[in-house]
Amino acid sequence: MSPSEVTYLVVLLISIPIGFFFKKGDEFTSFSTGLRVKQFGGAAVGLVLTVVTCHIHTLHSLITILGTWLIINISPRSCHYLTLGWTFSYLLFFRTVVFFGFPEPTPFTNAVQLLLTLKMVSLANEVQEFTQAKKQEVTSFAKSPMIGVIPKMPGLVEILCYSYCYVGLMTGPFYRYRTHHDWLNQPDSSVIPSWHPLLSRAKMVPIFGAFFLVVSHLFPLDYVRSEAFYERGLPFRLFYMMPIFFIFRMRFYVAWLCAECACIAAAFGAYPTTAKSRSGGGPSMQYEPLSRSADGEVSSSITYDYETIKNIDPHGTDFCVKVKDGMRYWNMTVQWWLAQYIYKSAPLRSYVMRSAWTMLISAYWHGIHPGYYLSFLTIPLCLAAEGAMENGLLKHLSPAGRLYGDWLQWFLKMRAYDYMCMGFVLLTFEDTVRYWSSIYYCIHVAALFFFLLGTVLGHLRRQGSRKGKDESSRSHHGPSSLFLQLPSNQTLRFRGNKAEAWGAAWEGAREATADPQAVVPGFAETEEDRKPLKEQPLCLEEKRRRRILEEQAASRLSGWELWRAGKQRTLRRLKSKGGTIISYVVIWRGTLRHIEGHFGTGIQSYFNFLRFLVLMNLVASLLVGGFVVAPNAAFEALHLKWTDRSSNSSVNASCLQYNPTRQGLVSFFSYIMDVLSGQGFMELTWLFYGYYQHSAVDFIGFSYNVPLAYLLTAFFYLLFCLLWIVWRSVYCLKHSLVSEDASFGSYSNQVFAGWDFGLIQHTAVQLRQKSIRYELRMDLEEEALQRRQAERTTAQRVGLNLLRGLINVLVLTLLCGSFYCIYLATDYSQSLLGKENSPIKNNFFLELLVAYLPSIVITAANLFVPLIFGFIVRLEKYPLSFEIKMTLFRSVFLRLASLVVLLISLWSQITCNGNPEDPSCRNCGYNNNLHPCWETSVGQEMYKLMIFDLLIMLLVMLFVEFPRKMLVTYLPSSALLRLWGQQEFMVPSNVLDLVYGQTLCWTGTLFCPLLPVLNTIKFIAVFYLKKLTLYANCRPAERTFRASSSNFFFLLVLLLGLIISCIPALYSIFVLTPSKPCGPFRGEPAMWSVVSNAVSSLPHVAKDFLTFVGSVAFAVPLFLLLSILMFYLMALADSYSSMVKGLKVQLRLARTEFLRKKARLSAPTSDHSSSELISLGLEGPSRHLNLFNELQEGGNKEYEVEKKQEKERQEKALGILTYLGQSAAEAQTTRPWYQNLPERDKDVAKDEKLKGKLDPLSEMERHLRKKKNSHKAEGKKEKGEQRQKESRGNVAARYFDFSATGKRFEMYTEQKFNIAYAFAKTRS
Repeated sequence: MSPSEVTYLVVLLISIPIGFFFKKGDEFTSFSTGLRVKQFGGAAVGLVLTVVTCHIHTLHSLITILGTWLIINISPRSCHYLTLGWTFSYLLFFRTVVFFGFPEPTPFTNAVQLLLTLKMVSLANEVQEFTQAKKQEVTSFAKSPMIGVIPKMPGLVEILCYSYCYVGLMTGPFYRYRTHHDWLNQPDSSVIPSWHPLLSRAKMVPIFGAFFLVVSHLFPLDYVRSEAFYERGLPFRLFYMMPIFFIFRMRFYVAWLCAECACIAAAFGAYPTTAKSRSGGGPSMQYEPLSRSADGEVSSSITYDYETIKNIDPHGTDFCVKVKDGMRYWNMTVQWWLAQYIYKSAPLRSYVMRSAWTMLISAYWHGIHPGYYLSFLTIPLCLAAEGAMENGLLKHLSPAGRLYGDWLQWFLKMRAYDYMCMGFVLLTFEDTVRYWSSIYYCIHVAALFFFLLGTVLGHLRRQGSRKGKDESSRSHHGPSSLFLQLPSNQTLRFRGNKAEAWGAAWEGAREATADPQAVVPGFAETEEDRKPLKEQPLCLEEKRRRRILEEQAASRLSGWELWRAGKQRTLRRLKSKGGTIISYVVIWRGTLRHIEGHFGTGIQSYFNFLRFLVLMNLVASLLVGGFVVAPNAAFEALHLKWTDRSSNSSVNASCLQYNPTRQGLVSFFSYIMDVLSGQGFMELTWLFYGYYQHSAVDFIGFSYNVPLAYLLTAFFYLLFCLLWIVWRSVYCLKHSLVSEDASFGSYSNQVFAGWDFGLIQHTAVQLRQKSIRYELRMDLEEEALQRRQAERTTAQRVGLNLLRGLINVLVLTLLCGSFYCIYLATDYSQSLLGKENSPIKNNFFLELLVAYLPSIVITAANLFVPLIFGFIVRLEKYPLSFEIKMTLFRSVFLRLASLVVLLISLWSQITCNGNPEDPSCRNCGYNNNLHPCWETSVGQEMYKLMIFDLLIMLLVMLFVEFPRKMLVTYLPSSALLRLWGQQEFMVPSNVLDLVYGQTLCWTGTLFCPLLPVLNTIKFIAVFYLKKLTLYANCRPAERTFRASSSNFFFLLVLLLGLIISCIPALYSIFVLTPSKPCGPFRGEPAMWSVVSNAVSSLPHVAKDFLTFVGSVAFAVPLFLLLSILMFYLMALADSYSSMVKGLKVQLRLARTEFLRKKARLSAPTSDHSSSELISLGLEGPSRHLNLFNELQEGGNKEYEVEKKQEKERQEKALGILTYLGQSAAEAQTTRPWYQNLPERDKDVAKDEKLKGKLDPLSEMERHLRKKKNSHKAEGKKEKGEQRQKESRGNVAARYFDFSATGKRFEMYTEQKFNIAYAFAKTRS
């Protein structure tokens, strides 16, 4: 036995007399004193054992408990999900704590943490059940007893006592908080039997212990890891796993039986047998609790059991037949926990898939060793094989055959557990796979064989039974003649339309169909393309008829076609369920709907765009983490063999000097400086390029090339982003082309299709009305501006063009000044930081300021220069829509070009302005004095820009937007504050901030691999910060930007940022020389050399193929083919465009022709002088238009139907007309009380009145009425308002003049508005 096993045994043996002490303590103390003794005494004993065995690592369990307590108190309704995520996430940190520089926990700490995780998740679920029960009591006004619900919300002290209770602290069994509470509140535990149950459970412990000592000595586990073991024969290797699993079982039998004895000694988990307790869960039925009588006596006639803490059934484990049953008898309390909290909430429905999900979680709970996952994930395969054989063969055997089948199944079950146990005890991937491969994966092969065999047998049996049913249905097809003569069937024709249709369906089903597939075309061929019958827009009668016909068609299908149709139906259901699950797991769905309801779809488009960036960065983070960071971290933690591929023997020694670690005594502020600037110890983390090794890892005959994985991951990350953005851009372009098509007038689109029906609040409705009014005004102003542009003289045009030219010169001057400042700041910052004797050394504030100097200059330029652009663009007298686009274009150019200037500045310093003969670059090919690891330097700049961008956003929100909101709210009388106004949420500028941040991430990914992870965290923080400032500080902008065009424009800008960020990455990969002392490409002439070396090591055929793909002989034809395809698509698009234009012209002509015919028909026939308008659509002689021609020729059918109904109604009232099978309600002359419609409530009338107020047509009607009444008053005030608006700089008011021509234009548009309103009123 190992020392840890001896320690476990000593702890368990000590727990037994301690249990008797707590049980006997109730006899000498009162009930309240005994409760406190049990509660605090048991927790004290457990805490002492934890501290003695775990030492300082006890803090892990304490942190887990405190975190769970906070979650329970903050969110009791959803604490079960949050606690599961918290405890399992901390379990991962606990397992990988050595990677963060902390000491490795002891095995006893791992045992405590495992049981504590189960307890905390169970406690959170019990709290959630308690919350639901209290809510049900409040809503139902009645207290219904619920089994197993805790009586009150536990506090921190109760949680600590439950967590550190000595019972089951390290070895189990697991128990719920309610079980612990019931133990503390036992009135008199002395009447509960302990000795007899304890001896009954402990009598086999010495035998199991002796077996364990003897067999473990004869068959040691270390022998499996030796080379001598694999030199033995296959029968010996197959046999050896049997004693290993026997040792494994004996060890846990002893431990768990001793743990149960400790519980029994303290009467822990004792319940009456009437409660029918379950292992781990406790009572499953109501029972009479133990209570004292009036004279203080406690009834002793109740019989008890300890099923709640029963953790192992040795006989059931060894002699049960099925794998599924063996799992139930092993570690029973933990199995209950898995079934209750993991299996039931699994995202899949299939038993095998749910079991696989549960086994995956169980493997994760046990540890991070690969052997756990290999063993546990073999169980679902065995379960699938077991189920297939049960359905296909075993349940159809005779009793004698079933007996032999059970013996064979038991033997295979034990061998399967032997096989899986080897992975559980060997732990490592190499040892497990080596042993399994030495016995040729026999259990995997056998399970797969039996699964296929059982599936085939089951399919054959189902096919045979289906044929038998078809033959019997053919011999007795359709209802019998006796059924057709029944009165209930004869009265179908008197039961209305539904009964007639059902009778017709029966008649159609009764008659044999020659070819049902002809009636339901494509049933066998294209069923996957059709929706399920319940989703089709058909009446129930039609669905019944089709169901019968489909069943007839299915009976004529062959076995293969029927199997294929079944699989297609299953895939369709899985697809539907998958879509439903995905719709529920979409992040921020409720938040986006709330934003849409309060602020409209315009602002919601910003948050949709932000969610798109979060998802894209999240996928990129998984890609980078899965192929670059996680493998390197795992290889380093597992101490695998690294094969160095760098060849630095011929490199100058001065080029290999790179030590970013600070020397001497390092202050605390230096660490803060390193975190903010990415220097110092941060350079020696997985965050930056320089920490990765230029080597490969070899294990089990597989080599993982770290440099190749690093380069290909960055390449595929950028390619993935490109494809996703292009796909989304094409989707948005289609919508923008459709929504911005003004061929039929944007005016009617705004009037009839511009309302947002997702709005809820009255203020949001008013804002949407203002937005529609603004867009209409903008359209009118653009039309007026176009008319004025056409009326301008040559001198006015020349003057305006000169003004625009001067403004563009000013814009270029501002841009050049900004770029020059960025260049100077970068050069100054890098030169000071690169000097060893720099004057800013050891000055924390100055060093931080100089490090962030380029970021400060870039951010200042991006903040203030666009404000100047927005002011001077008004002087250029562009249309409003083009004015917004021009400002956005200049701002985008500034942001992206500033980043380009920063990269050019770094390139000039790294490459000595492209001069390799410069003394600084001659030795190493780059400036190693200033940038010894230049890739890390570039990554640090992108890292600082990202940090500073988030910091500026926080500062602006805290020190600008919040104070502005408070001043505007609490000082409304100030004229300056009224002019300043409340902060507007400008969608374009906010989206450009996101595009800028994403471009930074793309640019720095090659040099800072974890930048997508940081960017994901940043964008998540930005989402909540923007949501906060939107609700608290901002209001929607009055000048909206069309959502369709803005979405495509923003994606286009994002695509431009991706292209710009790809240029430095490709230049660094193909041209620049990698750093010599750091990074995965050290010693290589270029980064791409790694790919060339990998291709050269491939087999001959693959190498020739890839060489041909990368040659000019393949690239030139491919380019020509793509060019031809592009020209073909362009010609096809032109042809479609011309076709669309032609169809639009035809629609206009058809509309005109319709109006002309309408005018001709409405004109008097004697008026021959009216002209050409009447004669255009005239095809025959003019005659009188008879609107009642059909009624005169065929009779008034509606009148006849009404007369017939009136006659039937009179006969029913007299009792003459009655039907066979007519109900009493149908025979009444008046409608029964339960069929009368309820009276309208006052609240309904209020709701309709509110809807009428919010109706945009009512708003238009009110606006028109005011317009007519104040027409004369507006004419008088027109000139004064015009001067006042021009003095305030309102461009729209200057453009909108109401001169004589403008007055006629306004009257014309008002007339159009009246026509549109009247049409909408009639439609509503």
